[in-house]
Amino acid sequence: MTTVFTAFERTAAAHGGKPFLEMPAWRVRLTYADAATQVSDIAKRYRSRGFGPGYRVALKLETRPEFLLHFLALNAIGVAVLPLNPDYRTAELEYVLAHSEASAVVSAQELDDPPSPGKPVGAAECALLYTSGTTGRPKGCLLSNDYFLNVGQR
Repeated sequence: MTTVFTAFERTAAAHGGKPFLEMPAWRVRLTYADAATQVSDIAKRYRSRGFGPGYRVALKLETRPEFLLHFLALNAIGVAVLPLNPDYRTAELEYVLAHSEASAVVSAQELDDPPSPGKPVGAAECALLYTSGTTGRPKGCLLSNDYFLNVGQR
């Protein structure tokens, strides 16, 4: 397996009818097959907008089921993900977005219709995560697909 998406895809093919994601507070219950269909549809929307390898997309979402589905869809098309804390203050948000060079920001209102991308930034990571910045400015940490796959195996 080379990406988080390929691991998901392989598992979905083998266990399509089994539960993948359950979030009672959101009234969501997805099987692997359901999730695979949604991830494929989401990936098509991003691809049709022009996203692909080298782009980095900031997901400004609270803890919600769509985050995971968009993460997998973006990973499927080679786009790096930058999770954003929706509670960032304006100065924190501006700093992280400028520092990360995100090609686009997707908020809850744009989940069905993502914005067009800015320029690609040459991103090759799976995700770029930022520290909380409690002792200074937040610091970015580039995480590879191998990182996530190894964590998942453990």
